[in-house]
Amino acid sequence: MNTHIQNALNGVLNNRKVLNVLIWTNIIRNFEIVNKRCKNGIFAANIPKVKITNIGKNTVNTKLTTEVPVKADLSANTTVTLAEDAKNSEITLSKKVEVEVKAADAEKAVEDVTINVAKEAEGASLKTEVKAEIKAEANVSITLDKTAQDSTVIVTDENVKVEVEKTDEDGNVSKEEITSTPTPAPDTTTPSTPSTPSVPSTPKPEAPTFSGTVNYTIGSKTDAINKSGTINLDITSGSAITFSLDADDAKNFTVNPSSADLTGEETEVIITVTAKEGGAKAAEYTVKFILGGTANPDNPSNPDNPDNPDNPSNPDNPDNPSNPDNPTTESIDVTFGGSITVTTSGSSIIVSKSAITATSTKGTVTVESQTWAGNTATVTISVTPTTTSTVNIPATFNNVQGATATVASQPTPAEITTKTTYTLTITISANK
Repeated sequence: MNTHIQNALNGVLNNRKVLNVLIWTNIIRNFEIVNKRCKNGIFAANIPKVKITNIGKNTVNTKLTTEVPVKADLSANTTVTLAEDAKNSEITLSKKVEVEVKAADAEKAVEDVTINVAKEAEGASLKTEVKAEIKAEANVSITLDKTAQDSTVIVTDENVKVEVEKTDEDGNVSKEEITSTPTPAPDTTTPSTPSTPSVPSTPKPEAPTFSGTVNYTIGSKTDAINKSGTINLDITSGSAITFSLDADDAKNFTVNPSSADLTGEETEVIITVTAKEGGAKAAEYTVKFILGGTANPDNPSNPDNPDNPDNPSNPDNPDNPSNPDNPTTESIDVTFGGSITVTTSGSSIIVSKSAITATSTKGTVTVESQTWAGNTATVTISVTPTTTSTVNIPATFNNVQGATATVASQPTPAEITTKTTYTLTITISANK
């Protein structure tokens, strides 16, 4: 997975003002859509409305993984993995592609998934492990895994042939062919009494799909709900609470809470969303609202709450000393450079002297001075740390030919915070 592309996608999905996203790729990419919580505490509530359109001409083996409901228009071979909370997802095969739909967890069923096969997807192949309603407008081969054997297959156009292969719980495989029924011709067997031509039935409109998001407002605070759970409120007394739907959802659904007031320190509200036509239940969330402001120990903004990212005891807090990514001190490793060649002539040692340098990947290391006396170099270096640091000086000099060079240094303080000077003696001795 390309981290930069995924981070950019996450940034777009966490923007509440974004309703549609176009992903255009001509090479293999893996995309993940996760219901993340932004730094400012706002859930990416509009993610269920995101429309993923993949129109790469030569794209193969694309992977789309989502933990929330999406609308995906696929025109390339794609593996789609849906988590339990991705129910109400809608997947469309818009070209002749091979698509596989999987459940992220085999033990947790994904519900109310719709898979459409467009006319332009003639000859496509679909395999699903998720129970779904499959609507086909073109010839397509469908493989239903044992977990998807109860899926519904609807052929919407005349002269469309769908090959279906099912596997039951015992591993038995069966095949069937599903075709649409042409509209019968008028009955003309009795000319004297012409029959009334049959009237083509009006296709039943597709049921609207709920995005999965309910908005709530308390005073000046507005946020979104897309699952059951607990919501901590930074207020200390009860107040009226209103629930609403986004404009597109409000056209087809109504929201009915069990309570419109926060009656105590903890108020449990059952929020039911039903279709305006027919009254079918589209979603139901049980949410516990907890009052108490920052004094509430469960409030994420409470500095004593271990889940508060600013709490020093939170292991994810970068300032937490126990965080392995946050050492209390930096380590400055001093490396000596320069090239020295040592040769022998009889009993004499000949040293080809070279300037000595010192470097470090952390902090600043400067060679202040160096002097030579015979086979001994005295080097003074200064170290300026960026934070509280320890200094590590090697025992052996680098890049010495034909000899051994050892470094003796003054004791190094355990930690330094300001510029510190070290005088080192480097002794050059010829290899015997």
